[in-house]
Amino acid sequence: MGRKKKQAEEYVELRGLMGNGKDYHVYHMTKTDVLIAWALGFAVGFVVLFAFFNSTIVAFAGGMIGARLMPKHYCEYKKKKQLGELRSQFRDLLESLTSAYSAGKNTVGAFEESVNDMVSIYGEDADIVHEVEIICTEQHYDRKTSSGFCRSEYVGGCYEFCKCVRELQPRWK
Repeated sequence: MGRKKKQAEEYVELRGLMGNGKDYHVYHMTKTDVLIAWALGFAVGFVVLFAFFNSTIVAFAGGMIGARLMPKHYCEYKKKKQLGELRSQFRDLLESLTSAYSAGKNTVGAFEESVNDMVSIYGEDADIVHEVEIICTEQHYDRKTSSGFCRSEYVGGCYEFCKCVRELQPRWK
């Protein structure tokens, strides 16, 4: 008569075919991140309980509970922030591709110029630079990627998007 608990499905991290991709749906916390999360959790728990109960012992216990619970929430926050940054960088990449196509570049030249733009804006360690380099080096054979985008569909979508923008540009002679 006892109910069986449904086992939660384990998420399998997708790292791409060559194993050098990054799964943006998973955030691995560094030691510094864990320490920051513990400190934030303890501080919030301590301050709130001390304000309500004016007892150091209760506040300390609440701080310890907060320090124990905060890393999970902090990891979710960092993961959402990471995905948001990738989306913002992706928009900038599309703008760069559009301007490169408008200038008359071919696809390879447009992607090379876009990578240079992304490096100058975000630096060489940016997520979008890494993703575009994977695309440009023909390592996009797997249909499903770690970023949630299908790389080959992404390239096809960029081609179509840039083609449409290019057709809308007036022809100057």
